[in-house]
Amino acid sequence: MKPIAEHLENLPSTLPRAEPGPSSSAPARAEPLDQGTLVDLWLANTAAYGPKWTSRAGDLPIDEDANLTIAGGVWARGLAGLSRAAVLGALERHARVSAWPAELAELRALAMGIPSMAEVKLLLHRDEPVKPPFVVLIFQHLDFYAWRMADQRSADRMLADAYAVARDHVLLGGELPTVRGQLEAPESRKPVPASPAVARRYIDEVYRIFRVQPPQDEDQATRAQRGKDAAAGPDA
Repeated sequence: MKPIAEHLENLPSTLPRAEPGPSSSAPARAEPLDQGTLVDLWLANTAAYGPKWTSRAGDLPIDEDANLTIAGGVWARGLAGLSRAAVLGALERHARVSAWPAELAELRALAMGIPSMAEVKLLLHRDEPVKPPFVVLIFQHLDFYAWRMADQRSADRMLADAYAVARDHVLLGGELPTVRGQLEAPESRKPVPASPAVARRYIDEVYRIFRVQPPQDEDQATRAQRGKDAAAGPDA
């Protein structure tokens, strides 16, 4: 096998571009990752992980004739639609925290900014009026009432299932929901006490509903005062 440096010397200035096949996991309209970025991705993984990467992916994503290898084609199509900055930035973040190379779906998720399950759990416990779009998407695939009522083990499993569905939706080109701002609280109004006449009418209605005769010994002044007290409310 030729060393990497010799492969790089023989690379043409313009590399051929592979077209996505019908089995591509990315949307048909998305262009495969450009081969210049693909080569840089390979070299960066080799620098970070050495044989852990090359033993499964090969020294380069192209062969001696500058055609994509099988692994190169899979990664080019799997990272379709992503920018160079997003892909290499995701690899850099992954290399800082993991001793093993990222799987294709894992790197795509990082490049697309999809939060991990651990991050989602933290987001769920934050007291924020507006949740991120991806969290909202998870709730669209989650029976919220059943999740809240379930024991911890069952709730974690339900959340994991909803997370997997939402994650696959985004990875396959699905859109995130539009998150609108929190509705403004209605303007508070000071309660206005009812007039004695209105209060009296409702008191008489209560007597009628419960089939109770109002006290017969009440004079008009007492009944009027009782209507005022009812209209003023319990805090008067």
